Amino acid sequence: MSVIDILSRVETICRKYDKYDIEKQRELNAFGDDVFSRHYAHVEDEIQDLHLKAEKSAMESNRAVAVATNVEIRRSKARLMEELPKLRKLAQKKNSPNGDLRKEKFDRHRIRTSGVLELDLSLTATPLDAPPIQQ
Repeated sequence: MSVIDILSRVETICRKYDKYDIEKQRELNAFGDDVFSRHYAHVEDEIQDLHLKAEKSAMESNRAVAVATNVEIRRSKARLMEELPKLRKLAQKKNSPNGDLRKEKFDRHRIRTSGVLELDLSLTATPLDAPPIQQ
């Protein structure tokens, strides 16, 4: 067994048991109890994964695999489009404007709503179909 095999096995085992590492869990739970932040981070990660799948699908030479990937992209995109209104509601709910709204709450509210808008634009920019394969 070579050193590379040993290192790859150790890396696999470390990734498997990362969920039991207390310090890593604290770092991952940096958002605390803020539901909006957790949901926003989750949707943002999903959109990034969707963009990576779209790039891989565009480079795929096998048509059947490319079509299957495009179907998966469409489904994921439709599911994420359903999540955006929930995220907008969470952004509004946390900081609903009232008479004694402080500047920092207003700024936080503006940042959250603009973040949701950016996610929406990023999601709509995801291509549904890969360009046709050149032969």
